[in-house]
Amino acid sequence: MIKHIIFFIMFTISCFADGAFYINSSNDLKIEDVKNNKIEDIQTVVGKTYLVHTNNLSFTTTTNGESSILFNNNITLKLNGDTKVIVDSFDQTILNIDNQPETIKYTDDNLQLSLSQGELELVVNGNTVIGTMMTSVIPKPGKYFIKSDEKSTTVAVIDGETKLLDTLSKKEITLKNGELVVIVEAPKFTGRQGEVLRKQHLFNVRKMDEEESKFFSSVLSNTQQQNNNIRFIVIDKRIVGIKINNP
Repeated sequence: MIKHIIFFIMFTISCFADGAFYINSSNDLKIEDVKNNKIEDIQTVVGKTYLVHTNNLSFTTTTNGESSILFNNNITLKLNGDTKVIVDSFDQTILNIDNQPETIKYTDDNLQLSLSQGELELVVNGNTVIGTMMTSVIPKPGKYFIKSDEKSTTVAVIDGETKLLDTLSKKEITLKNGELVVIVEAPKFTGRQGEVLRKQHLFNVRKMDEEESKFFSSVLSNTQQQNNNIRFIVIDKRIVGIKINNP
């Protein structure tokens, strides 16, 4: 009986909620959402926190634009020029939604993204999956660079380790610290019924040379440092991102 009471109390103070994100910097960023089958533009405001209400949210930068976005499960994105990222889903269980003000506590976070084009700098300290045309990237905590278009995907591991899942064959490989992979389309072949098929994509894995390693390390360290002072707290049952100015 006591166990049932404890479980009930824990359940009532938890809340399965939408995830949130914070815009830390923005240069020509376009945010779009789909509501009632209509595309809506969302005004981009640096320093503002937004909730992910739907699974149709997208971020797009112009050719010369770039933006830093932080999700409240400790996933940081730096979108470089001409990049589009779609939020496929983002749900989590908030443990302290009724406490205020307090740093957010959560479990069961799951952020799924799609990189349809462009370049993405990624700092991971939570759970995420990034899908591209060629592969699904399932990273462990660390720092990563991803570039993708219709014909190829490049993934570099600056710090950490990630699984890569081929979207065609479902073959899985592990990319380790200091490694880079270029994924391209495999040659076509004709099936028995005359259809054109591809069994899998081609994965070309290699160690990064010293110049590449220094470049990516510098870029990702800068991205991480610029966003280290953002915290998500609970205020009036809302998730709010705040910037803490270091002395």
